[in-house]
Amino acid sequence: MRTILLILMISGFIEVDKSTSEILSIKAAIQQEAAAFYGVDYLQWQRCWIHEPHAFWSYADSTGASFSSGWSSIDDFFQEYFKTQNKFSAGELKASRR
Repeated sequence: MRTILLILMISGFIEVDKSTSEILSIKAAIQQEAAAFYGVDYLQWQRCWIHEPHAFWSYADSTGASFSSGWSSIDDFFQEYFKTQNKFSAGELKASRR
């Protein structure tokens, strides 16, 4: 009985570690995409996205809402941004988030 309980406890810890690892991976991917976007690094930004028809991007704020469905539509939508923006410095990014 103790062996079964120990195995169940170990299995539970493995699942928690897997879940934590997945969460950390998702957070890292979001941080990489944001750094590429605000750093105006088009090639790195592209690498953060899956280039498939089921990719989806959206936003909503007090000014309205917008969305793009499919990688080609998302890429087209952001092309102008990457052509016209200047890179932000790390200090500017921190100041703009306050």
